[in-house]
Amino acid sequence: MTTTLVLGNASSGSTAHAESLLRHHERVTCLTTAQRPSTTQTAEARARLGRSAAPRPAAWTTLPTTSLSMALLAARHAVLVASVPDWVWSVVDAEQAWDDPRRAADLLRAALDEAAVALRALPQDVVLVSEEPPCHLPGASEDLLLAELLTVANQRLAAACTHVHVVLAGRVLDLSSAPTVTTR
Repeated sequence: MTTTLVLGNASSGSTAHAESLLRHHERVTCLTTAQRPSTTQTAEARARLGRSAAPRPAAWTTLPTTSLSMALLAARHAVLVASVPDWVWSVVDAEQAWDDPRRAADLLRAALDEAAVALRALPQDVVLVSEEPPCHLPGASEDLLLAELLTVANQRLAAACTHVHVVLAGRVLDLSSAPTVTTR
């Protein structure tokens, strides 16, 4: 059993790489959570670039979930967590904690603790897809909070996973044996 966190910005190929790690499995459960609202600019950019996800094999099933840890523990096949950023957003949004950053962080920490236990307990392969937040985020405080929480989530999930890959400039970088940074 391996657990892999795949990091890459939108349209980097990170999802395609994550799916390729699971192609040898006949059956895969793709976990999805509530999707973050998409800005008009994001939708227009995707349409201009003509980017759409390649179809997944017919035996792969998509399972919407509100509880990542419970869905992981219930899985009987390899698992693809389609979007860590959407999951982080859904954890905060479900409790309407956008106006209380401390509460939002506490909610996420609890959910990450549960997810880490689930990831370590699973007998099947799991691949999670996430992105590093942009360095500069103009605009809404909700976007800034989400970026901060996503940074925490990526660090915690990377610590719980046996492999960490970054997709950058069309290349896959394996950071699994890279030294870790001690944070406060």
